[in-house]
Amino acid sequence: MTTIFHRIIAREIPAHIIYEDDTYIVIKDINPKMRIHRLIIPKATIPNFHSITSDSDKAIIRWLWDIARKLCDHYGITDVKFELNSWIPHQEVMQIHLHFLSQSAI
Repeated sequence: MTTIFHRIIAREIPAHIIYEDDTYIVIKDINPKMRIHRLIIPKATIPNFHSITSDSDKAIIRWLWDIARKLCDHYGITDVKFELNSWIPHQEVMQIHLHFLSQSAI
């Protein structure tokens, strides 16, 4: 399944990319809920929390928090809210991702 996130990763759709490596991409949310609203997105296809089955999927989910910690260090903030949406009726994009939110000034 190709999602908007896969299309961003493939550079088919523009996005404000904050960070990228072989496993993740971090982008600014186009409809921010707070002053800082970033999306930490694994490049591997993992539709939702219930799809995490392999050891590599589990490692990718653990590493989401490492990326979040790097963002805290990058912005110099400690007041952070995280949202990991896996409630299928309310999940807009079927690709697991972590919302990184803060009201801190940057």
